[in-house]
Amino acid sequence: MFRLPLAFGRCHAARQLGIMRERLEVIRAFLILAWELQAVSHHGLADLNGRLYELGKQATRWRQGFVGGLPTLI
Repeated sequence: MFRLPLAFGRCHAARQLGIMRERLEVIRAFLILAWELQAVSHHGLADLNGRLYELGKQATRWRQGFVGGLPTLI
């Protein structure tokens, strides 16, 4: 059975978590746009923005965990 090196899996996971953080920022931008168009209330904006912020922080910590275990190439 063929297995990929562990470092490849960590790189892939770190890359996917980076993409997730970027997408969270896009969602946040659309949320603010919806608020400006009065489709979302102030309370809804604050609640959802807080949740998106916490998700972004968690993704950052996970990514740091994956990247921290990778060997450095010089």
